[in-house]
Amino acid sequence: MFTKFLQFFVKFYQKAISPLILARCRYYPTCSAYAYTALTIHTAPKALMLITKRVLSCHPFGGYGVDFVPVPLYRYTFVPAIVLHRHPLKDRHSYQVHQSHLVK
Repeated sequence: MFTKFLQFFVKFYQKAISPLILARCRYYPTCSAYAYTALTIHTAPKALMLITKRVLSCHPFGGYGVDFVPVPLYRYTFVPAIVLHRHPLKDRHSYQVHQSHLVK
């Protein structure tokens, strides 16, 4: 519930306030897009920590460039090494195998 409220606030800022301010963000994606993505991927406390860290680093002596939201690794599963050694040429666990109609 709190996350949805924060996402609404970020979208409101992007639609109503951001067009009135000149573009001057030092990062890609912009801080508001970063905030929305962080709120989508992470829980509210973790997202607020990431957003605060990002906004505080946005000053003339701070960083710049590409800075994406870190992906939580606890959502991914890892293939045991034994499975990979049994059939090194048969790849049944990658993203491309499940998305490609050419690989059987």
